[in-house]
Amino acid sequence: MMRSYKFIKIVFLVLIVGIGCSELFFRIWYREELKNQEPPLIFQPDSLYGYRHIPSSEGYISKPGIGKRHIKINSKGFYSPEFSTEKKADVARIMIVGASFATGIYMDGEKNYAVQLQERFDQAKKKVEIINCSMDGQGRGLANLQLLTAELSGYKPDLILLEMSFPISLGVMQRAIYKNYLLTYTNDSTKIKAQNLVDELEGKTFFKTLYDLSYTYRAVCRETINKNSFSREAVLMRAYRDKTSRASEMEEFYLTTKKSVELLKSTQEQLAKNGSNLQVVSYYTEKNNLQSYLNENGIHTLFLNLEFKPEDISLPDSHINERGHALIATALYDTLAHDHFSLLSHKANQL
Repeated sequence: MMRSYKFIKIVFLVLIVGIGCSELFFRIWYREELKNQEPPLIFQPDSLYGYRHIPSSEGYISKPGIGKRHIKINSKGFYSPEFSTEKKADVARIMIVGASFATGIYMDGEKNYAVQLQERFDQAKKKVEIINCSMDGQGRGLANLQLLTAELSGYKPDLILLEMSFPISLGVMQRAIYKNYLLTYTNDSTKIKAQNLVDELEGKTFFKTLYDLSYTYRAVCRETINKNSFSREAVLMRAYRDKTSRASEMEEFYLTTKKSVELLKSTQEQLAKNGSNLQVVSYYTEKNNLQSYLNENGIHTLFLNLEFKPEDISLPDSHINERGHALIATALYDTLAHDHFSLLSHKANQL
């Protein structure tokens, strides 16, 4: 009996030491990949755009490669400093419209390129106001064009820098907040499924407690997600890990090339009547013929052809970090200043 007791004691001690070593290993070597995640709970459904930011909302973001930081949305529903509806007569207004790279929400660092571009204009004592009206998410191309014509043109921007994929993406994704989870869905039916997934998670107290306490268990969950991402177990694990409930994988659709050109030209002409110069912007090395193709079809473009190194990206996340945003801000300022700010149209002579 005594021998059996000693054996059990040794096994128990070995088990405890093994678990301790495992925890130490994952907490040291995989701390970033396995840390607690938190999406910014700043979204609400919108009948025209699918979803948008909740005006004056606040939240936090924490993801692998992105340090936890505070996110604040202004009173007009944009991740940008407050700005007045009426533009000052002696100030040029530049508006940035894009997706997640342009918002800078998913960025390791505090200053996105809109903020850094504003700082460059301020340092040069140029009367320019930068407003970032970007909205992160999949398939925002058409929604952003609708946002431009329905709302943003009313702010009288002199120059609009539109970051978009081509052909124009036609998104179906919607977002909402439910029990401190971010829901992503495509319609009412899939929204209910996403809510049900959260409700199911709420009842799994043991799983959530074990995940919160153990990095070893988080590593097991990560492996399960990677190996069998469509199993119910993996779906629940991913939802809790990301604090995001997805009813299904999001699909992205695109308009035809012809329709995309027609829509861009129509938007460009409509905005020009309001005194706004629309420029389709690309920051990355693109196919050589894309810029010339757009220009030949009457679309104004501003291609910077930047190359981002690993140190410019919030690895293991794929979004650019503050250093990458600095490259964009510098390239944009230099490009705009090169021809004496002529892209700002009638405001150029005031700068």
